[in-house]
Amino acid sequence: MRVAFLTKDLLFSSRVTSVTTKQNIELFVLADADELIERVSTVAVKVILLDLSTSGLDPAQLVPQLQKLTPAPRAIIAFGPHVHEAKLAAARNAGCDQVLSRGEFNHRMDEIFTSFLRELNGHNDTFSREPNGQDDAFSREMKQAFGDLVSFQEVIRGIHATDASHYQIMPRCVVTPRDEADLVQAVSIAAKYKVPTTARGGGTSLSGQTHGPGMILDVSRHMNRILKIQPQEGWAQVQPGVVRDHLNAAVAEFGLQYAPDPATTSRATVGGMIGNNSSGTRSVVYGKSSDHLLASRVVLADGRVIDFENCAFSEWASTPAEPLLRGLKEIVDAHADTIRTKFPKVMRRVAGMRWMHFSRIPWQLRGTFRVYFLSSQSVA
Repeated sequence: MRVAFLTKDLLFSSRVTSVTTKQNIELFVLADADELIERVSTVAVKVILLDLSTSGLDPAQLVPQLQKLTPAPRAIIAFGPHVHEAKLAAARNAGCDQVLSRGEFNHRMDEIFTSFLRELNGHNDTFSREPNGQDDAFSREMKQAFGDLVSFQEVIRGIHATDASHYQIMPRCVVTPRDEADLVQAVSIAAKYKVPTTARGGGTSLSGQTHGPGMILDVSRHMNRILKIQPQEGWAQVQPGVVRDHLNAAVAEFGLQYAPDPATTSRATVGGMIGNNSSGTRSVVYGKSSDHLLASRVVLADGRVIDFENCAFSEWASTPAEPLLRGLKEIVDAHADTIRTKFPKVMRRVAGMRWMHFSRIPWQLRGTFRVYFLSSQSVA
C-alpha cells in the first residue's frame, strides 16, 4: 500500500515513517501541495495524509483536486492541532474522509493503517509481507529480467531503507546488478514505468542520499572490481562498487593512492564518493573526488550510456553528450551574473547545485563529466 503524506514537520514525519515501515507501507513524504499533486498524479496512492499545520495549505482548494485523481485515493485523512480549528472545519467541509486532532491521529495511527491493509486484503487478519503491487507490470518485468538479482522482500527492502543518516524510506525493490548490461536494463525498465531510481554504494551517506521510494541499485555486491591499473600514468579504472580502501591497497605497491579520505573509507565505494564529491580531512591539500576523476561512463535516467571525459567544448559537438552540454551552457549563460555574485564561494558544495564551477572556468576548457558533481543524486 502506498501513502502520501503532506507535511513540513520532520520530527512527526519520522514517527509516521516508523509506523508505516513496520506495516510494510510505502510512504511518500512531501513538503508542499504542488509537489503532492505532481506525485500522486503519477503514482497511485491509497491514502493521503494532510498535516493541516503545513504553511500555505488550503484544504478547500486542495482536497477537491485530490478527489478528482484517477484512480482516486481510498481515503484522505487530515489532522492538525486544535489551534487550527478553522482549518479542521475547512477540511471537514471539503470532504476529507477523516479529520482528527494531531494527538488523536498519533494515538490511532497503527489502527488506521491496519484497517486499510485489512481492507485491501479482503478483511483477512493476515496480509502479505511483500509490498503492495508486487504483481504489477513493473514487478513482473523486473522478476522476469533479473530473477534472484531483484528483491521485493520486506527484509531486503528494509536493509536498503536506511543509511548512515537518520532518514528512512522504504524502496519498492532492490536490484544488485552484475555488470553494465544489468544496470542499463534495470534503469530502462524503471524509466518505462516511471519508477524513480537511486544508486547505492556502501550506504555511508549522512544525508539520506542512498535511499528512495523507487528502485535501489546496489552496486556494492557484484560491481566491485578493479578493472585496470596504469601506475606509470597514475590512474586506475574501477567499477562503482569498489571500496576506497581496497583500491588504495591495490595501488600501494606503486606508491599511489586515491586521495579523498572521508571517515568511512573502509566501507565507502568509489562510485558513491563520486556522487557525493567526498573529500576528507586532507582534501585541502590533496583534493576532493571531483579533482581526481579523469573520465566516467554514465547510465542516464532513460537507459542511455554516455562516456564523459575532459576535452574542449567544440569536441562535444559530434558526441551523444552534446545536447546535455548545450542545455547546461544555456542555463549557466542565462544566469551567469546571479551565479557569480550570489552563490557562496566555498571549496565543496553538496547541498544544491555546484553552478559556480561552470561559471568561473572558460567553456573551452570544461569537461562535462564534472556535471555529475553538481549535487548528490540530483542529476540522475
